[in-house]
Amino acid sequence: AANISLGSGTLEFGQGVQVTAACDSAITLTPKVSFTNTSGGGTFFLSTVGFTGIDAQSGKCQGKTFSLSAYGDTSATPLQLATFNSSTAVTVATVGVSADGNSVTTTAGTVASAPTGGASANLSFDLGFTTPTSTSGAVYKLTLQSN
Repeated sequence: AANISLGSGTLEFGQGVQVTAACDSAITLTPKVSFTNTSGGGTFFLSTVGFTGIDAQSGKCQGKTFSLSAYGDTSATPLQLATFNSSTAVTVATVGVSADGNSVTTTAGTVASAPTGGASANLSFDLGFTTPTSTSGAVYKLTLQSN
């Protein structure tokens, strides 16, 4: 077995979780589900992810693009979050925060609510999937990157 160093500790491959901050260390992601009723049953889908606590006061996250992915318990392949135009799989949802912190733009297959907070406070908004495809039980973790 090999050892690697992440952060301030040493972990063997496959052990532990290392958290690194995107442009801000206090961003909170809140997964939200929707229920689709069908005859004889129904399904809960990951339909929206709420973003809160995005630092817009110091300008750290203004003008940044966030990439959101969802993963199952064991696979390293991201789950399909949505379907766009009935055939295009969306596995990475991106959302861009404007330089003034007053608006966000998203990729195809997703839609975002208008951000609250603006340049004077922490930003909050919801990122929704127009045709959600990941069941809530399949999603084990969310990853967020900024660039």
